[in-house]
Amino acid sequence: MLRNLLAGALLLALSAGIGLAAYIIKTTPAIDPDNIYDAMAGTSIIYDDAGAPIQSVETEEYRIKVSVKDMPQDLIDAFVAIEDKTFYQHYGFNLVRLAGAIRDSLVDGERIQGTSTITQQLAKNVYLTSERTLIRKLREAYYAVQIEWALEKDEIMEAYLNTIFMGFNAYGVEAAAQSYFSKSVDQLTLAECATLAAIPQNPSRFAPLKRIPSVEVADDDPAIVRRTGEYTLVFNDRFLIRQRQVLDLMLEQGLITPEEWESARGVDMKEAMNPEETVTIDINANFNDFLLRQVESDLMKALKIDLAAARRLVHRGSLQIYSTLNTRMQTIAAGEFQKNSNFPRVVNLRRDRAGNILDSEKRIMLYNRATYFDGSGNFLLPPDEYRVDGEGNLVLLTGKRLNFFRTRTAAGADITVEFKNLYHITDGVFYVNNGGVINVGKQYKSLDEEGNLVIDEAFLFEYPDFFRIGENGLMLTPGQYQLRQDVVQPQGAMVIMDWRTG
Repeated sequence: MLRNLLAGALLLALSAGIGLAAYIIKTTPAIDPDNIYDAMAGTSIIYDDAGAPIQSVETEEYRIKVSVKDMPQDLIDAFVAIEDKTFYQHYGFNLVRLAGAIRDSLVDGERIQGTSTITQQLAKNVYLTSERTLIRKLREAYYAVQIEWALEKDEIMEAYLNTIFMGFNAYGVEAAAQSYFSKSVDQLTLAECATLAAIPQNPSRFAPLKRIPSVEVADDDPAIVRRTGEYTLVFNDRFLIRQRQVLDLMLEQGLITPEEWESARGVDMKEAMNPEETVTIDINANFNDFLLRQVESDLMKALKIDLAAARRLVHRGSLQIYSTLNTRMQTIAAGEFQKNSNFPRVVNLRRDRAGNILDSEKRIMLYNRATYFDGSGNFLLPPDEYRVDGEGNLVLLTGKRLNFFRTRTAAGADITVEFKNLYHITDGVFYVNNGGVINVGKQYKSLDEEGNLVIDEAFLFEYPDFFRIGENGLMLTPGQYQLRQDVVQPQGAMVIMDWRTG
């Protein structure tokens, strides 16, 4: 009896699987993988209130196609190591991972995530949306099999690396190599290859460079890479943990030697940045960014699609977007906001003896950056902020000038070490800085029962110059931490309304 029940259940599951497969095949639009590059973007245009074109949305996609033969092996290996280590063995998708994801989706009701091979990612980027549903995931696998049948592995890798979004307006690895390093992809070093491989999981978070309005970035901000008039390019250190994970996986998988691993991990990536700007940013940039977010939101509601699908439609859907922007007024307003003399000084602040700004309860709200760092940007840990325990570990004490937070990302659990919020006044302009981070690998950090941060003695041995011992304590040089961008205070905005029409 039990055997009959099990056989019946297996037959029902098999029938359901066959039925679902038939539904997927019947309802999924046909593709032609042989002409995969033809499936890419159409240009969307933004118009001002007079109907004049003011921006081609597609021009934000800086894209240069390059042959896989011109891509360094380190670059290909870096992407394989972090994204799909079985790329050269599978036939489009990893059956075990896909089955596990489907099981979790059916049993727990969770969104499917983290199961895509490089071939599936290519199928999603070119043919599908990014919604995390069971049907979309199965269509993705179906397309991936078709792509594998039609193309060689090198052709799949070439198409993938030419289409993937790399942050900083760059699509594809050649555009990214030019944008971040001003060099062709075949000239990339191992450290630079690992940097590019670190980006695609979350380009908005892991892009090594950010473009910030110059008025929001102090002249002495150590994160500055280049000022370009109205905008400043600043170094974004968030990618470093994932870049090092790429290098660790390459070493683990035998793709690089220990000597290559050590050399690449020692590269100062901020110094390696040599950006080539390909997109002209003008006075409409902030308005257009807001406008595109609004259009994406409207498309999500009207078409009942997710954010990724709406964003894809905006950037690739040949839309005509008519805005309320009056170009003449915008030009006048932008000019006035560039004048510091138009803004009042920050006054009536309550400070302690060190110049730290206090709140109404006399607690420190903003630390004086001049007391945090010396004139060379060095950060000093006095003896009352740390100790060395009996095992030789460095213990940074909680409740002082550093914050310790448990965090979890796609790369796993970590403990972030952050400066508290800072301020400084330069040329009469008041700047607020939301702290910054100290770069210590997650394998070396833990929290004790009191919430103090324990840095393993192995880190001190492997990186003897990270903390420099001086007469007054431990010193960190600017290369061992990154501050976030400064923001001018007070902030301002302007609304211009036609009183006759509202």
